Amino acid sequence: MKEQDLVADALASRSSMAELLRMIEPYVFQTAYYLTGSKMDGEDVAQDALWKICRSLHQYKGSSSFRTWVYSVVLNTYRDAVRKKRRVTLPLEETYVDQSPSVEETVAARSRLEELRREIMKLGTEDREIFVLRHLQQLSYAEVAATMDVTEAHVRSRLYRTRQKLKNLLHGGE
Repeated sequence: MKEQDLVADALASRSSMAELLRMIEPYVFQTAYYLTGSKMDGEDVAQDALWKICRSLHQYKGSSSFRTWVYSVVLNTYRDAVRKKRRVTLPLEETYVDQSPSVEETVAARSRLEELRREIMKLGTEDREIFVLRHLQQLSYAEVAATMDVTEAHVRSRLYRTRQKLKNLLHGGE
């Protein structure tokens, strides 16, 4: 079923709206969690975003993919929450840690993950948002650009600089 049809059905019927929200809920929660760094804050942002999606679904015109529009709503909801709280953390899920056969390797991997998490949190807001959308949510460059309302070249440039900055911070400029 086409995105426009899903949206039209959701606008016409409560059961279709509930189905649409169930469909997008996992990546809304995951994105909110990655951006906030806290399960509790992520749940708050995700709930607010789902409510906004429900209330403003009639504004989706199909000029971008539905997924991109949803990410835009989540990102704007997150930004509103940041303005209210003025504090943000970003954990990477432990599932990103390779389950090493030895305790030493596991401890070292978790240490590297924690170091990466700290360095990501030192990034500016825009760099962190672009990094999360591209690398943790695996959006294409075009989707990130549409979500952030910037050019694809801007996304590529910021990501390049962000990767270089993280590489230098994590490897001491190697």
